[in-house]
Amino acid sequence: MTISQTMPITILFILNICVAIYIVFLSQTKLQMKGGKSIFILAVVTLLCYFFYLLYVILPSDLTKTIKTAVLLLSITLAVTSIFTYSLEYTHRSRWISRSTIILLAIIPLFTQVFFWLPKLLDLYEKQISLFTALGNPALLEQINNLYRFSFLTAAAWLLGRTIYIRSGIFNFQFWSMLTGPLMALITQGFAILGLNWIWLGELSLISITLSTIGLAYNTFHKNSNGGLLIRRGNVVEKMEDGWIVLDMENSIVDINEATARMTGIPRKKMYGKTITSVLKDFPTLANVLNESQEIEMDRTYLENDEYRYLNIRVSSLQNEANAQIGRLVIWRDITNRRRAEAARQQARDEMFVLLNAISNAASQTTNLKEFLSDVIYQIIYPFRSQIVFFYILDERSNRKGEEEYYLAAHLGLSAEDVKELRKVVASAPMLKWIDENKQYLLLEDYPGKQIPEQMQALGMLCFLAIPLILQIEEGEKLIGALFMGRKEKPGYKQDEIVRLTILADQIAKLIDSDRRRKLAIALTERQRLMMDLHDSVSQKLYGLVTLTEATQAALEAKSDLDFSHVLSRIGENARQAVKELRLFLYQMQPVDLEKEGLISVLHHRLAAVEGRADIKARFLADETLSISKKKEVALYYIAQEALNNVLRHAGAKSVAVTLKQGYKYVTLEVSDDGCGFAYEKLGQGGMGLKNIKERVKQENGKLRISSKPDKGTIIRVLFDMDMPNKPGNSN
Repeated sequence: MTISQTMPITILFILNICVAIYIVFLSQTKLQMKGGKSIFILAVVTLLCYFFYLLYVILPSDLTKTIKTAVLLLSITLAVTSIFTYSLEYTHRSRWISRSTIILLAIIPLFTQVFFWLPKLLDLYEKQISLFTALGNPALLEQINNLYRFSFLTAAAWLLGRTIYIRSGIFNFQFWSMLTGPLMALITQGFAILGLNWIWLGELSLISITLSTIGLAYNTFHKNSNGGLLIRRGNVVEKMEDGWIVLDMENSIVDINEATARMTGIPRKKMYGKTITSVLKDFPTLANVLNESQEIEMDRTYLENDEYRYLNIRVSSLQNEANAQIGRLVIWRDITNRRRAEAARQQARDEMFVLLNAISNAASQTTNLKEFLSDVIYQIIYPFRSQIVFFYILDERSNRKGEEEYYLAAHLGLSAEDVKELRKVVASAPMLKWIDENKQYLLLEDYPGKQIPEQMQALGMLCFLAIPLILQIEEGEKLIGALFMGRKEKPGYKQDEIVRLTILADQIAKLIDSDRRRKLAIALTERQRLMMDLHDSVSQKLYGLVTLTEATQAALEAKSDLDFSHVLSRIGENARQAVKELRLFLYQMQPVDLEKEGLISVLHHRLAAVEGRADIKARFLADETLSISKKKEVALYYIAQEALNNVLRHAGAKSVAVTLKQGYKYVTLEVSDDGCGFAYEKLGQGGMGLKNIKERVKQENGKLRISSKPDKGTIIRVLFDMDMPNKPGNSN
């Protein structure tokens, strides 16, 4: 060829080399993308083809021709192989590309090179081997390569074309941009196999490889390309979890997928052509629904292997291009797992509601913190499958070198030795310190010793959970204690269990704080009441005594005539009354456990501690057992106390008698004294003591009788109905 003839080819080859170099660098940065490695190899071999072809055009010789031929045999074969592997990745068949597949694909290119070069080397050393001479024939080697390339180009074009067309339904730009190069290469290889040696056939082969490289690279690396998102129809339809049935207008089954066969338990081949009612006998009303409705959604339940399963069924109409209905599509969705999950969540919510309600009831019914926390432990130890449960509560009185302490408030599952070891723990202990700093739960598996105090490591738990009891205060969050739970076997505590326990812990912390506030309010109220009682009773008597003494002393200094016997009598009377009031005050400061000691024992103690030490002869007569509720016992106690307080403060009595008897229908309480008495009809509503007595009698639907006359003493009699053992509402 002359220079004028080779110049256009040279320019064309240089342009193709530049394009190949650009795609090499571009694909090198995108090797991790689907098809990126195949495009990189395709661009590299395209570059080699054009380089050595250009080398032969510029420097024609036997050597460059031989090298060009060998490189073209290898490079075009590798290019076709890269197009094929790209088609496998693009159509989601990457699992076919393995080490053994690559070795098989390399056999033809490798042996082609061996049988191409070996005879030439043997000729160089003047040796002849008939086998290598025959196989080293360029025409035979080229024919073998042509068959190899044609086979793989056909497979690649079919995979790519079918996938793109199924996805889009039309022959669009993406289709032709990706398929033009492989189809041109397929045509050129077909011509070569048929022996049509056209003068430009080699150049067309190179151009087809270039177009393949550009088309595949553009559709893979372009930012708006959806090539990597193509999904095979089989993956969408046949492998979908939802079942679908295509029906004609007579409700006969036209097509189904594997999921439907799995749900119904009927092989697909036995369902084709049959009506849906004859196949799905568990849904007798489905045909009527299909005939009456075009679009419908419903839920159905059926029994499978003695287990109920739940289906969501959606029916849609199928229409042709003229918008005429030609059939129906029935989508089956198995919602059994969703229903079970919803049922499990509802059960968990119900359990939480029951637990929270039980804990709230325990807080309202128990009288101290230990009993409340013990009730909580009994409520949670079984539902959360724990072997030990205990509470640490902040000791507000602790101040050991400025460090707070937590005491063991309640427990279950601990031995006496464990309780002794765990009786107290300082705030700097690893677990409590971590909880206080992070204000969240701490879950420990298999006991990492650096986290758990030594006394807790001896408990033998495989799983340990610590949940903080946190209060929201103005300064932020304050740790007032912690709930500790342990299991001796696995599995450990799951996340949903921890969430529920955290909710319970928050509620427990609020109830503890509420109880502390309530007790503080009660203590303040009681303190104020005692201060008022002290002021109204003892302090008044002492003030009167001081006034009388000072008046007497002033009369003596003035040398007035005084009836010293009368003065001393009044001083003694006021002093004795002050002593009575003081003893009553001290008695009222002592706690009374009526539920534990009983009404009779408490009244005995009152008469001995107050009236017995105030020079009042006290007599108490009572039956051993009383058939009344605890609520009525409490009412009788406070009624008796009000009556005795009136005797002590106002009656000036020498003796008092308390009688507590059980009759046929009533339990009778009677308090009588020999004091000064009063005119009841002139008293009106009476003082606060009588008002309190009347109110308590009214609350229990009892009967009250008060008998009193001046200088004749007073009798207060109260009658309450007995609570029979079989009477509903009796609480002992």
